Amino acid sequence: LSLSWYASAADLANGTEIADPAAYQNIENYQTIFAQVTDEFGCSATVTLTLTVNPLPSPTPSDELDPYIICDDDNDGFAEFDLSTYDQLIANGEADVEITYYTTPTNAEGGLVENQIGPLYQNTTAGQQNIYARSTNILTGCYRYVTLQLEVVPLPMLPLEIDDLSH
Repeated sequence: LSLSWYASAADLANGTEIADPAAYQNIENYQTIFAQVTDEFGCSATVTLTLTVNPLPSPTPSDELDPYIICDDDNDGFAEFDLSTYDQLIANGEADVEITYYTTPTNAEGGLVENQIGPLYQNTTAGQQNIYARSTNILTGCYRYVTLQLEVVPLPMLPLEIDDLSH
């Protein structure tokens, strides 16, 4: 069997194939293209396909996200973060998106449930750690991810003795 691709009905009728189907760039959204399958006897069948390009989510860019800062109550560099408190900020006002969190860009790219962290998460690197928030459109499955910096800051050191104040 041989397979030929055509950008329009006119191209199909004229025999003008798409030169490189693997690198084809659609010319409009919801574009109908044609595929023709031909066997060794010259018999062929044609099918239409509709190319649909869904927009990517638009989470708040990494460089616009303030770090998520928590005060360290025992000054060990570790704390528990409630990642869900950043969901709306990361969603950037966009409807129909789900925000999930991961420890690596590879895991954020893969989007597997077993690699998700949170909503409660304790940092694994003392003081500061980057995690990755994935914004997925629940209707299309399209996604993007951004970096969120977690910071655990030490509590101020108080002097052991404080002079009395008198007025």
